[in-house]
Amino acid sequence: MIRIWPMLVLVFTIIIAGCSSNKGDVARDELYIPEGYAEKLKALDLTEVAALPYFSSPFITVAEDHSGQQYAVLFDKSGEVRQEKLPLKYEEIIDSLQRKGYKIDQAPNKLNLHLFEINHNLYWSYSDGEASVYLDGKGNETDPFKKEEPN
Repeated sequence: MIRIWPMLVLVFTIIIAGCSSNKGDVARDELYIPEGYAEKLKALDLTEVAALPYFSSPFITVAEDHSGQQYAVLFDKSGEVRQEKLPLKYEEIIDSLQRKGYKIDQAPNKLNLHLFEINHNLYWSYSDGEASVYLDGKGNETDPFKKEEPN
């Protein structure tokens, strides 16, 4: 029995060390925010309206030019920066959702409005744990995951 204890301690040590050092398989809970994105916005002559970080690339921020035109600026992990003109302003999307009864919380740690790129299109996503909705760029409710039926 005395000989088994050192062996059991060794096995448990290996198991514990192996589980705690395998960081590659652990889900990340950090928001993806690329370094220097604010400087890149300035270089594009844009002013940030709302940063909408998420846990994966691309990082998306809403920014506007001097005329007030707003853009979704997407920062990919590859370093590529893309911008798409938004048909409705960020504030108009918030107003539209609030008129429909949704409560928008803009506190940084409680942000419940996001802008996602899904299948190469931008969609606004609102979720508060009870209700959720996707809007297209024009503010229309939609399902970005719905597959179109062939004709």
